[in-house]
Amino acid sequence: LKKANMLLKKDGCLLLVTPYSKALGAHIQNMNINKYQLEHVFRFKKETILKMCDITNFDIAYCEQVWKTMNISYMASLLNAYSLFPITQILNLLNKLKFINKINFKIKLGNIMFILKKKQS
Repeated sequence: LKKANMLLKKDGCLLLVTPYSKALGAHIQNMNINKYQLEHVFRFKKETILKMCDITNFDIAYCEQVWKTMNISYMASLLNAYSLFPITQILNLLNKLKFINKINFKIKLGNIMFILKKKQS
């Protein structure tokens, strides 16, 4: 964040999307702590990002948990790594019904988005 602040113009903004420690996806991963995606080793609380912003001279202009669009096939492929009985088994059964995979739905699964504004000096 310090480097981003140095690179931004005077009224610059930064879009930050990060895994959210209080999201559904984080709770699922915590059920089986030995399995995780390498790109999601770190998860953050909103309060942690706020402290980091104070240190690096940013204000939080906007914050919202991110909606993700997916279908049963995609959700099954994500959750198969965690073997969550009976959720994984149900998703795998539904996945065999091809017409269901054409239905997209939105879910707040795991990320939080911030728009950070560079503080005026």
